[in-house]
Amino acid sequence: MNGFHGNGKRRSYFEGWYLKQQNRDASFALIVSFQADERGRRCASIQTVLSDGAYQYSFPAEAFSAERERFHIRIGENLFREDGILLNLRSPDISGRLCYGPFSAPDTDIMGPFRFVPAMQCRHGVLSFAHRISGSLQIDGRTFDFNGGLGYCETDRGSSFPRRYLWTQCMWEEETPCSVMISAAHVPFLGRSFTGCIGTVFYNGKEYRFATYNGVKLIKWNETGIVLQQKEYHLQAEVLEKKEGSGLVAPVSGKMCRPVRENLACRMRYRFSEGGRQIFDVVSSLASFEYADLERAVPG
Repeated sequence: MNGFHGNGKRRSYFEGWYLKQQNRDASFALIVSFQADERGRRCASIQTVLSDGAYQYSFPAEAFSAERERFHIRIGENLFREDGILLNLRSPDISGRLCYGPFSAPDTDIMGPFRFVPAMQCRHGVLSFAHRISGSLQIDGRTFDFNGGLGYCETDRGSSFPRRYLWTQCMWEEETPCSVMISAAHVPFLGRSFTGCIGTVFYNGKEYRFATYNGVKLIKWNETGIVLQQKEYHLQAEVLEKKEGSGLVAPVSGKMCRPVRENLACRMRYRFSEGGRQIFDVVSSLASFEYADLERAVPG
C-alpha cells in the first residue's frame, strides 16, 4: 500500500515523500511531508532542493489531504500523484507540471519482515526505482526542461530520523532506466540498537536487494561513502566530489526541526559485482548523497 498511513496519528508522527527528477544537466527534488509534534500540533510542508540551495514552504494541516490506498497527495494548490506532479509555490515561485511514466516498484516491501515490527523509529519505502518524466518547471524565473528525464520516488514515516544515517541515490540510462539506492542507519530497538541497512540495485529491469534481513555486511559507511557485501554480491558507493550541500530539516518526535544537509547532485562512483564479475562501474555527477551523525555533526 503506497498511500497515506497517518490517519489517526495525533502526536510525534511524520510521513514524508521524496521525489527526485533529473535531466542531463540538473536535478530537482521535492520533500512533501505531514507532521504532528509532541503537543499534537499538526501541519504540512514542502521542501524543494536544487544543487545550489533549498527552500521550505509551510502549510496548515487543513491544506493537506492524501489517499490511503494509493500515492495521491494534495497540499494547497500542489498535487503529487503516481502519474505526475503539479506545482504552484510562491516566494520563491516554483510552478509547472511534470508527467511521470509507469513507476518501477519493488517486488515486495523494502522493509521485509521489519514492516511487522511495531513502534519503529522510522520506516522506509521505495515507490519507484526509476521512471521516465516529461514536462518543465519554472523555478524562480528559470526554466528547467525535464523532457526525456528520469525520476525516483521514496517515502519515510515514523517519529524521528535516525541519530546517524547515510543515504545515496543515483539514476542513469542503459537499455532501460537504472537506479541505485543505499541507506544505512542507527536503529533503536527494544532498549538496544543495531545498524540497519537497505539497498537496491535496479539494473536493466532486474532488482537486486541488499538488506539486514538478507544478511548484508556493512564493510564501511561514513561521509566518504559505503561498501556492502551480501553473499556473492559486492556494492560500493564512493563520493568523488561534493559541495557543502543544501540545508534541509528532518523530523524529531514529529517536528521538522533537525538541520541536515543533502548533496542533491555530487560526483560519485558506483561499482557492483557478482562473484568478482563486474556488472557495472558508473560515475555520475547527478548522484545524491546525505550523511548525518548527531554525535560528530558531519555535514552531508
